[in-house]
Amino acid sequence: MMIIENLITILLLLTVVRAATDRSLYEILGVENTATSKEIKSAYRRKARDTHPDKNKAIPAEEAAAAFREVVQAFEILSDPDRRDYYDTTGRTEEENEAGYDQEHYHWHFHWHHQGYQSTHLRDTWEVQQAQSRMMHIVSLEQLRMIMLDENGLSERHFFVCFVKVGPMEETALDEMVFPYPFAGMSDQEIWWEDILQTMFIRLTPREKPLAEFFGISEQDLRRNQPIFVYGKAGLPFENGAQFPRIQTTNRDEMERFVWEHLKVSIRFINEHSHPVDLFMMDGKFGAESVPLDW
Repeated sequence: MMIIENLITILLLLTVVRAATDRSLYEILGVENTATSKEIKSAYRRKARDTHPDKNKAIPAEEAAAAFREVVQAFEILSDPDRRDYYDTTGRTEEENEAGYDQEHYHWHFHWHHQGYQSTHLRDTWEVQQAQSRMMHIVSLEQLRMIMLDENGLSERHFFVCFVKVGPMEETALDEMVFPYPFAGMSDQEIWWEDILQTMFIRLTPREKPLAEFFGISEQDLRRNQPIFVYGKAGLPFENGAQFPRIQTTNRDEMERFVWEHLKVSIRFINEHSHPVDLFMMDGKFGAESVPLDW
């Protein structure tokens, strides 16, 4: 039975991959090849919701997850002007034509495990793999602006971005710190993180040097061989990336605390009843404490 389940999963994923090769990136997003950047962005958001595993309970989770990742990859190419132009000219992505291209490494394929799979590593859990499949891989400042900025040049959402060098620093961020989990996909409260926070991943090769300079990341920072995490609040302009708070660490708990601290907002509750009431504070799926509100 286990062998049959594994074969079914493999055949299912091969079917999805084969279908992807028969469609253009524009067809995957459901737009014409003359679509504007705004239209491509809107199409991606619509498709991202439609293909999320939590919204497709009727089909296997592996199939829904593979379909979603296909949408993300299409948007990653078409949201960057240079990569889109190359694709329009050649019919292939730059990565596919590069010598020594490592498809497994670059395109972030994930081995979606069926329900019977068990692992002691957090990196191998469905929740982490789902979160990592939803982060956006950025290669240029122009692409970043296209994805994040509204018509007024302000950030549409909060964002959380990880900068790494290829090699051990990247492995630490993805395998040990499992970035961007738990800040991508569906939260425990069934809230779409992407409605609040966009998670992004930037591998600092020579091509991405302008991004490093924009965010004020120096060679000295990179020599520490620790992933760099930057947080930005919604409603701010992208005039100076160095203005955004950042942390450089290999400690997963420290990374999480950094994000939660910047997500905090002040809320004032006023009890207008003629008697005290209890306000119950929730932490994830669990009740943490009750706070009495006097009248």
